[in-house]
Amino acid sequence: VATVVFHIQPVWVMVCGAWWLKEAVAPRQWAATLVALGGLALTTGLLEGNTQTMGDGYLLGLLMCLGGSLSYAGVTLIAKTERHVTPFALAWWQCAVGVVVLAWVPWVPSMGGWPTQASSWAWLAGLGVFHTGLAYVLLFTGMARLATGKIAVLQYVYPLTAIGVDRLVYGRTLSAVQVAGVVLMALALWTLRRPQR
Repeated sequence: VATVVFHIQPVWVMVCGAWWLKEAVAPRQWAATLVALGGLALTTGLLEGNTQTMGDGYLLGLLMCLGGSLSYAGVTLIAKTERHVTPFALAWWQCAVGVVVLAWVPWVPSMGGWPTQASSWAWLAGLGVFHTGLAYVLLFTGMARLATGKIAVLQYVYPLTAIGVDRLVYGRTLSAVQVAGVVLMALALWTLRRPQR
């Protein structure tokens, strides 16, 4: 549920791009984005009953995912429109805010505390610098050059890749419904290969 709710953000990007930036979004891009979102929903197993019962914090978690979705859409639009904010600065500030917001986590004993081994710190630094920082710089650089409709559809590359890696590296078996979801996401992304008319 969290994955699906968070990935509503491409829809926010297209709505804001069409309304706020006055960009034309092709009907094919609207359709591709909705098909990709539907495919993502199929891959999660929601339709097969692979979910847990709703707990006390379900609504709060849902609202937090929706807030994250809106925030990510906002960062996407900033990366696209604000030419005086470099992708490096945008990635730096996004990571800095994350550090400040999550600084309390190591102090909570149930969260595992601070890493005790040098290798753990090296992995943490690598994840922060390469997987997050450098990846965001590349992502924001590309977003500045694309139309919002294409950005929205391309947002589904990450979950599609994650599913593929999960299958290839960890050997996770997908059900027929989940495979259908993967195919839908791939088809939605394939529509970007066709030239606009």
